This record gives sequence, structure tokens and C-alpha cells, in this order.
Amino acid sequence: MNISRFTYLCLGALAACSTGASSPEERPDDVAAGATSTPMPTAATPTAPEPEVEPVRAERLLFQPSDAMTSADATQPMIGIAGHVAAAELDELAGAVRLEHLRGGAPVRFAVRHEAPDAVVGETVHWIVLETDAALARGWYRLAVDPAALSPELADAVVAGGALDARFHVGALPTVQQVSTSTDGTGVVFVRVEFSERMLQDRPLHAQLAVRAAGTLLTCAPASPDDAAEPSVRVATLRCAGYVDGDDLTVEFADGVRNVAGVPLADITGQALGVLDLGAVHAGSEGQRQPAADALTVMADALAPQAN
Repeated sequence: MNISRFTYLCLGALAACSTGASSPEERPDDVAAGATSTPMPTAATPTAPEPEVEPVRAERLLFQPSDAMTSADATQPMIGIAGHVAAAELDELAGAVRLEHLRGGAPVRFAVRHEAPDAVVGETVHWIVLETDAALARGWYRLAVDPAALSPELADAVVAGGALDARFHVGALPTVQQVSTSTDGTGVVFVRVEFSERMLQDRPLHAQLAVRAAGTLLTCAPASPDDAAEPSVRVATLRCAGYVDGDDLTVEFADGVRNVAGVPLADITGQALGVLDLGAVHAGSEGQRQPAADALTVMADALAPQAN
């Protein structure tokens, strides 16, 4: 920060300039006895320059398949890192990648291959491809990066960038991948439900969902007229009236919600998925929950090997 330069104030005879040329110059012996002279203002003490704060480096990790994705039969596991990354850091990152069975955590053997960087929405993304010895069998897997295996600088960068793992299922098993909610505070709430696979609309998908606020059924309709026209969809967005800011939301799924192959909607453990608790929504904010990912965390904890 540049320090401001200070100008000196007019002293002595120059002070008379402000009163006009006809004003007599005041001398020290002209001051009446006992009178108090007005002290001249002093220049302010320059403030020390503020230290510049170095921005935190953050490299965003991208996972393919994405978290809670199902029917990932033909999807080759890959991890991308968006940002300016040195070749040595890419090698370091490749050495920290893990692929394992979610149930029990048994590792899956793979070889690493680097792909040429892609430009994605203005970002440079470097991809690390995992080539497994054999096709992955049906089941849940976890694709992850271990920050403990990285240098502190790169570990801090990827931790600041967000998620460090993604869990996916080989084979069809439709579930809810993400739910987003928002409200403008005028009694309307939007609920966006993203499924892990394309869902069948033998009847409009929005008609198979019910939204309640504090237990009261809300009046909902598709946020877009095009939603009901698609033969199969992965996303249903509802516009619901009658919402009171801060009420807890729930989404209920009717019996018979299924994917295009006829597999019914289930949670991560394979049980029928009926209700999702979304919590409260407040005006001016947008909340996101990943119930499938939450369930996977619970599942992983429940099935982890127990210490003897």
C-alpha cells in the first residue's frame, strides 16, 4: 500500500493569508497575558501498509462416475483435477488414487494412464484414467484420493477444492442422487430431485412425488411444462405453493417409481425408497443435500471390518 504524502500547513506569517491582506500580522508579544494560543494541527501518523493476503490455492477434483451414480457398467473410472497443476503433482496425485469395493473396502487392481488436458467451461482439466485388470462386477465401489499420500501443498489445494471421493454402482439400481431446495420467501418453494438413472414416466414423474412442509401436503406442479412431456427423465423440479419459511420439508415417493428398465427406486442398501427428509429452507439461501451419499456413508460404516 502506498503511503500518502503529507503537505505542511501554513505557519507563522502564512496563516494571515486566510484572513485577508489587511489583517495585521500577530506577533508573540501581541498575545494578551493569560491568553491561550490555539495549537497548530499536526500531521497524522502514517499507518503501516496492510499485508497482502495470498489467495488460497484450490484445485477441484472431478470424478467419473460421479458420486452416487448407478448403472455405471460402461463408465471407466477417472479422476480429473481442474487448475494449473505441474507434471510432478499429477504423478503424485496418480499415486494417491484408490479404487475399492465399498463393502469391506477390498482394493481393486488398476493401472494409471494420463490423458491430454481438456478445456471444460474455461478450466483446464487433467484426467487420470484407471484401467482395471477386468471388468468391474456388479456392486458398489469407491473411487478416492488419499490426501495423506500427497505433499502438504497439493493436499491443501485438493482439500480446499471440495470432495475427495465418489461412490458408484455397477449395474442398475435407481436411487436419488441429489435434492436441491430453494424459496423466495413468498410462500413458494422449489424442490429439484435428481435421480441416479433415467426414470420411466408411464405417468408423469412429478405426479409420483409429494412434498410436505411440517407435515402439511403442499400444492405442487412441474416447474417447467416440458418436464411432463419427456418419456424418461433423471430430474424432476417441482414448484410448490403454501410453504412457510423455515418449515421442515419431506419428499414422498409413490409406489411404482422405477427406471426405464423397470427396476424400482431404492435406497443404497437396496430397500424401497419412500421418504426423504430435507430439513428447513430459508429465503435467500439454497440448500443442497445428497441423501444417497449420506446413506452410502452409513452403509460403509456399518459394513466396515470390525477391529478385533
